[in-house]
Amino acid sequence: FYGAPRSTHDIDFVVAIAPADATRLAQSFDRTRYYLDEEAVREAIRRRDMFNLIDSYTGLKADFWFLRTDAYHQTCFSRRRKYTIFGHDTYIATPEDVILTKLEWYKLSGGSEMQFRDALGVYEVQAENLDMEYIYEWAEHLEIRSLVDKLIEESAL
Repeated sequence: FYGAPRSTHDIDFVVAIAPADATRLAQSFDRTRYYLDEEAVREAIRRRDMFNLIDSYTGLKADFWFLRTDAYHQTCFSRRRKYTIFGHDTYIATPEDVILTKLEWYKLSGGSEMQFRDALGVYEVQAENLDMEYIYEWAEHLEIRSLVDKLIEESAL
C-alpha cells in the first residue's frame, strides 16, 4: 500500500475476535464464493493462531492473524490509519509500522528477502514523511536496529 507495488498471493489482516464471533464471521461470507471453515476459526481463536479465507472465484487468500498482546503490536494497532478503499472503510498500519513489522518478519524468518525488499520499498517511497524517531525507538525495543541501519544503507536515497 505504501511502497513499491508487487504481485502478492494473499492479504493479511490483524484481528481481535472472541470465540463468540466465529459463527457470525463465518456466516458473513457467501459460502458459494468463499471458503472459511468455522471450526478452523474456532481452533485458531483457541490457539491464538492464524486462519484463512479463500475466494474460490479469484483464488485470492486472506490470512487473519490475531492481534498480539505485546507493547509494540498494541501500539501498532492503535496507530492504524483509516482509508476508504473500493467504498469500504479499511484500517491499515502506518508506514513506520509496516517497515518495522516487515523487518521483524525478516529477522524471524531467517532472512526472507521479500520481507526486506518490501520494507525497503516502503522506506524509499515514504522516506520524507516517516517518523524516524519512532522507527529507531521501536527498532531498539524489537532488537532490529541493525536491520533499520541496513535498510537505510541499501536504499537508493
